[in-house]
Order: sequence, then C-alpha cells, then structure tokens
Amino acid sequence: MRLFLAEHHVEPITIDDEYSVHVFTKIIDELDPDKLFFTQQDIDWLAVYKASIDDELNGKNWVFLNRLKERYQSSLQRARFNIQEILKEELDWRLREVYDPVFPSWEKDELTLRN
Repeated sequence: MRLFLAEHHVEPITIDDEYSVHVFTKIIDELDPDKLFFTQQDIDWLAVYKASIDDELNGKNWVFLNRLKERYQSSLQRARFNIQEILKEELDWRLREVYDPVFPSWEKDELTLRN
C-alpha cells in the first residue's frame, strides 16, 4: 500500500508523520462529522496513534485500525443505548433545545455525552 501511495498516486505523497496526522483527522471526521458518537476521551485515547499511521503503512502491525474499529463500535453501541434510554422518557416539547452542527465539539466523556 505504501508503494502504491508513494509511487502510483495521481499526486505522489510522502508517507510521514504529517501524512499520519492528516489521515487520522480525515478518518475521525469521516466517521463522526457531527461529533455525536466519539467523546473527547475517545479521541485522546486514539490520538496516541496519530503520528504512527505512517509507520503502520511502512510495515509495522496494524494497531491503529484495530483500536479505531473497537472504539467506533463501542461508540455506536453507546449511542444506540443512549437513544433507547431517551425514548423511554416522555418528551417535553416545551423545552427549547439548540443543536449547532456548524462548530460542534467533542463531549468530554460518556457522562456529558448522555446529558
């Protein structure tokens, strides 16, 4: 894969730490663009691999993808559980709630995500 990206890509690229950060950011943004599933805790946990994706492309084992898959699956399960819990309660349509998808930020942890 590294050789393909480095030699056969339309615009050959250098696979380095800068590229790793770009890939990390792109993957996270694609998986959770509205910041509804991951928490800041999840992102911090995954960020350990932020600058090592290039190393994995260069032949080391695929730790990041496995960790990402685990976190993403648990985030989706958490979201499903939270939705089910919310739907158990009667909705108060008089509440004025605002969601601003333009500049969302990650919720700190599971507890703040739930509230």
